[in-house]
Amino acid sequence: IYNTMIAGFARLGNDPCPEIRMEAVRIYSNMLRRRIRPSKFTFKSMLEVCNLTNAVRCWRQIHAHVILFGFEDDEFIGNALINLYSKVRLVDDSLRCFHRTPKQNILTWTSMITAFVHNEHSDKALNLFRELCYTGVEPDQFTMSSVMNACADLSMPIACEQIHCYAVKSGFDQFTLCGNSQIEMYRCTGDLKATKKTFEQIPSLDTFSWSQMILSYAVHGHEREALLLFKKMRDCSVMINEFAFLAVLVACSHQGLINEGFRYAFLFSSRVTYHLFLCFLR
Repeated sequence: IYNTMIAGFARLGNDPCPEIRMEAVRIYSNMLRRRIRPSKFTFKSMLEVCNLTNAVRCWRQIHAHVILFGFEDDEFIGNALINLYSKVRLVDDSLRCFHRTPKQNILTWTSMITAFVHNEHSDKALNLFRELCYTGVEPDQFTMSSVMNACADLSMPIACEQIHCYAVKSGFDQFTLCGNSQIEMYRCTGDLKATKKTFEQIPSLDTFSWSQMILSYAVHGHEREALLLFKKMRDCSVMINEFAFLAVLVACSHQGLINEGFRYAFLFSSRVTYHLFLCFLR
């Protein structure tokens, strides 16, 4: 019953206020007072609750209980702890959790690589990926996407080409997620030709693919191509989101197309796009 109740509060999502989600902590405390031993499922749910709150002191207490009850070697719990500490930029704690996880599967490696990238340690992310390649553990599309994001942050053309070759050789270039990250990677190194080629080779384009390519044109002085691609995106009935709108605003800004910017602002009017347009005017 306790596990069911805690799991129920953990799965309430992002809408309920933190006070309601903290009810899971009270249930957990009551469980311990009754000397009922928690299971790994208890901690999985508790870490989900922790991820939805900013109570860092509570996280550390739950982590201490994970160690106390001997569940630190569970891969899922290890991954959750890595992501949890990364969320509040405690990357050293994430790294300790990574090293303390005995069975480091690809999820564990990817979580740690992503933690480094999100906390602006992209050089460490690349070093960890190199270490992963020597372990025999096969990376997946999410690993490759994080590594490409690291290359984008570092703007290292040689590293970008090496990761691209690895992705092609391993077949990851066929995944839309990797293709999108590759577009960003080449955009950050200023290689518009490679960016365009990547975009054209993605088997299944999504909204983010189009938006990334529009932004690539916009920031590299090809504003007209950016607006033409945006028109093509609309003609293909691709869903327009705020990121795509922002990319168009960048193109309009670089060309000084204020009236064009106004037209798009009215065309895709919403609270978010209106706020973006106000920022654009400033």
